[in-house]
Amino acid sequence: MAGAHHRVCFFYWRDTGMAGTIRDLGNGKWELRISNGYDANKKQRRLTKRIKATSKRQAQKMLDEWKLLLANKPQDIADSKITFAQFVQIWDERHNSKLSDTTKIGDRQRLELRILPEFWGMKLKKITPERIIDFVKKIQQEGINQRTGGCISATTIHAHYKLISQILNKAVEWGYLAENPCYKIPKSERPRPEYHQHPIWNELELKHFLQLVDELKDTPMNIKHQLMFYISLLT
Repeated sequence: MAGAHHRVCFFYWRDTGMAGTIRDLGNGKWELRISNGYDANKKQRRLTKRIKATSKRQAQKMLDEWKLLLANKPQDIADSKITFAQFVQIWDERHNSKLSDTTKIGDRQRLELRILPEFWGMKLKKITPERIIDFVKKIQQEGINQRTGGCISATTIHAHYKLISQILNKAVEWGYLAENPCYKIPKSERPRPEYHQHPIWNELELKHFLQLVDELKDTPMNIKHQLMFYISLLT
């Protein structure tokens, strides 16, 4: 809604003095922020991540859980030297291994073929929005598709970008990274999947189809299919 303002809620913890904020982004999406002390230049460090929650209470609960997770983490995440490849191993064992076989196989193929060779030894905190944009541009080039020798589809490119963002989200959630650099990429520069529109029958085509359906023999199987067709048409 034009002119609408996001609601920001503030919460404080007595045990550590950490301040946390919850920002309502609308449509069940929320942004969580907590302070993480100050750097050498006395500039406040902030950790951010985005979540989905059905209410402010649920968002607050997730903020509390995130704060406790970070409070129990031994190292200061701002000084973390973990590389992308090292974190991917943690992510694969802790998160990806619990997903469906289809998802696991697809994720691991994208990682091994293109993502890991690009970000292997890079420290998590050194991965910038510009570095991710450069990677996207690289896999958009002609000849990147090893099977056809041409380009890979927009949907496949989006799947690579989405996987990187999901991994970095977990890095933020588990306290290895201050914020997801993907969030700093302008929406206009983020890859988008390619949606295919299926043709819609016109009146004559639909009339011909229904005529063929009506002419089917009265068998139990055909009657069941006729019913399914008519329900689909009406709903």
